[in-house]
Amino acid sequence: MHVAGPAEDFLYFDYPLAGDFEFSVDAYEDLWEEANVSFGGLVFQALHVANHTSVWPVGHHESLGLAEPLENRSAFNRLTVRVEPGRTRCYSNGSLFYEDSDPSPTSPWLALFAHGHEQARYRNFAWNGEPRVPPEVPLTQGNRMEGWITAFYGETQPPRRTVGRTDKFNRRAATVDSDSGAYDWRAANGVLHGRRTIDGRPTPVESWLYYHRPLRNGETVRYQFFYETGCYEVHPTVGRLALVLTAEGVRLHRLTDGTDRSTGGLARNNLWDEPANHRWPRPLPLKLKEWNEVTLTLGRDVVTISLNGVEVYQRPLEAANERFFGFYHDKDRTASQVRNVVLSGDWPQRLSDEEMADPKNE
Repeated sequence: MHVAGPAEDFLYFDYPLAGDFEFSVDAYEDLWEEANVSFGGLVFQALHVANHTSVWPVGHHESLGLAEPLENRSAFNRLTVRVEPGRTRCYSNGSLFYEDSDPSPTSPWLALFAHGHEQARYRNFAWNGEPRVPPEVPLTQGNRMEGWITAFYGETQPPRRTVGRTDKFNRRAATVDSDSGAYDWRAANGVLHGRRTIDGRPTPVESWLYYHRPLRNGETVRYQFFYETGCYEVHPTVGRLALVLTAEGVRLHRLTDGTDRSTGGLARNNLWDEPANHRWPRPLPLKLKEWNEVTLTLGRDVVTISLNGVEVYQRPLEAANERFFGFYHDKDRTASQVRNVVLSGDWPQRLSDEEMADPKNE
């Protein structure tokens, strides 16, 4: 059960999943009780408070209203996610209500989803087929951004599910602006782009793109970023802690709520140093006007960063850190470019017999 609270919640299965399989669960539906499922960076809502089914990406930057409700009120309903190569389908009580014929490889996570203000109850978890665990997950591919969230600062990314189609409420079909500067973050040819917006503000304009599934101990993210002082800069984040890569060394920035009086009084230009965490004599081995390689590893609640093959920083994380991996830059001063983002972990090659018998087995 999810107990109602202030935040919207995902409960993730530990490992990424691929292959040919079904996941099914009974989910209870009633007034202020709504239980949903998620896969592939999409949330499937078979019945919403407005009495319609809908599908939306985890960042909720768009939403597609679908058919009439397929669930029964004041009852458990059987939800099924059917995954196979090149197609994902979701069923409610045996009826198909959404099919994705072009699923993205960037978010192969199965999850239960509950709105913060609602309780959610689940029972009778079951697998069918052969789910497999991929050795790594590409977090960037082509123009796909499933799994990436830009909502924290109210930033934008291109729509996808609503492009060229109206929903059951005849809402206008979304379009994708051909102007590359129209969105704060976008993906093109496997590169994540963060735009620069020069508005002359005296304080930095924080920009944050983060991945929806938190990092777990034993996992590593590797990526490349283009670096040109004052033009292209981008820094890794773990939770709301940004590890700022400068020629002088790694400095820290706490992402604020967007005002100088937020986050315990920190200003938006807050920046500090923790010399004891440095692992490399300064300056850092940054390559100017080139692609630089970063490896970020989380182990035993300690984050370690390597830059161009050299370990440069290591820091323990506070218990309150939410461990969302992401990218930060000051969009009033620089643009950003990131490519080849890959997540890997000490995951098993296949699910155990115990996990197959009971997906919630711990």
